Amino acid sequence: MNKITAHIAGDQISSNSKEAINLHASKRFGEKDKDKIVYTFCEALYLLEEDQLEILDLKDKKILKCLEENSRQSHNQIAKKAGLSKESVRYRIKQLEEKGIIQNYKVVVDIKKLDYRAYHLFVNLNKPDLEIEKEYLKKLISYPFVRAVIKFSGGYDFEIAMVAKNIDELERNLTQLFNGVDKYIKENELLIVVRTFVGRVFPKSFLEFEIEKKKKKIKEIKVDDKDIKILNVLKEDAVMPIYKIAEKTKLGVDSVTYRMKKLEDGEIIRNYIPAINYRAVGYQVYAILLRINSLYEDVEAKLKRYLIQDPNVLWAVKTIGNYNVMIYLAVDKPEDLHDTLNKIRRTFANRIKGYKTLIAYEEYKYTYFPELFLGE
Repeated sequence: MNKITAHIAGDQISSNSKEAINLHASKRFGEKDKDKIVYTFCEALYLLEEDQLEILDLKDKKILKCLEENSRQSHNQIAKKAGLSKESVRYRIKQLEEKGIIQNYKVVVDIKKLDYRAYHLFVNLNKPDLEIEKEYLKKLISYPFVRAVIKFSGGYDFEIAMVAKNIDELERNLTQLFNGVDKYIKENELLIVVRTFVGRVFPKSFLEFEIEKKKKKIKEIKVDDKDIKILNVLKEDAVMPIYKIAEKTKLGVDSVTYRMKKLEDGEIIRNYIPAINYRAVGYQVYAILLRINSLYEDVEAKLKRYLIQDPNVLWAVKTIGNYNVMIYLAVDKPEDLHDTLNKIRRTFANRIKGYKTLIAYEEYKYTYFPELFLGE
């Protein structure tokens, strides 16, 4: 049996991992509190002694926050910011990777600067059918223009994040998505991303540990095929050493170093971040689709200020479509979801004309840099 990863919030030790739920079902360890298992101090101590439990502590959280800032920074840099030794940082990162808390590392690319736009398609199937679902997922994942495929329970069955340069390309992409499977689709909703309000790896509730970010002047740059090759490699592993990137791209080490710096200075590369298993750190991810009437500049600014400060928000964007705001949240208890939603409803009471809440069930694909950008 894999170890249970628990976390401490106040005086409570809890986990919503599959291992915790299975152990509770078979041996009644812990007390079920909605979607998580809460342990007494004695239970947690016993499981620790039996090597069945591991607790994500403050040191791990600080390291994760540093990796959110920039996953390519050195262990020495992280050690200074987190107040730890370099050896401790190296060991703890390795443990976080081996436990599956850090699943991999991603490069965040500004697709607008590569003349692409982001679209999110929400789909409902006619009826639950595992075989149909399996075939549909296989097709979705294979398309190069698809950035992400997420399964939900709630208002929609799937979210398909994709890119296109223009309306003609979008139409071709949608035709491919629906070709041969349209008879299984009950309804769909297409949203066009206009701009981002919030983008984080961890919600503010995870840890109030702020790292001062240096402001830099953004440079205008041109991207060529060699740059695309580098992005292609970073898409596979955003923390790959420079010399390995050079080997894979058949470019010199100095050339790779220069070009990565150029892409960073031009903010084509926005960041390098860890991909997190949110359940392993005690969070459930939800999506909220909002339809806000008259989302003018002043109302939008007010909404953005609120979302930036909300402790549960991971990612939020303005969209064009039947819903004009899309929000992702990570919460360690369902009440926090309701708190955020109720605060938004109270703050914008006369403007909210509709909303849907979705529970993220499984992520089948996620990348910031789809295959169609790759140059040869």
